[in-house]
Amino acid sequence: MTDITSGIAVADNLVAKESWLAKTVRFFRTKPMGAIGLVIVLWFIFMAVFAEEITPYDPLFIAYDKLLSAPSWSHWLGTDDFGRDVLSRIVFGSRTAMLIGFTSSLVGASLGMLVGLASAYFGGKIDLIIQRLVDIFMSFPLIILA
Repeated sequence: MTDITSGIAVADNLVAKESWLAKTVRFFRTKPMGAIGLVIVLWFIFMAVFAEEITPYDPLFIAYDKLLSAPSWSHWLGTDDFGRDVLSRIVFGSRTAMLIGFTSSLVGASLGMLVGLASAYFGGKIDLIIQRLVDIFMSFPLIILA
């Protein structure tokens, strides 16, 4: 009788799902670099979404009386050569950086998937031609392609 009840208890443990909090803690413990990267990306997304509420100054406002001022309590990262607040410009610039980064990743992955699917589906000479074209592109240093 105890064998049957222990088997049922083991089966219940296998069916029980792990909570999202337990999964998150396990992810942070097993992959700390990935977790740090996730936190940084989420922080930049947060800054991009709430840029108007976070920044103390308009990033385009020119203040000629504060040209190239050093960091202070009013301008945490100082001002640039036009008197614009550097912190505000960085926070608003994260919007453009995130848009370009995510869009280029999505477009690159989509085009790569289409080329790979075409190469695998058609096979034969088309596969060979696509492979050689990819080899040609990979032979160039990355800085030249950029």
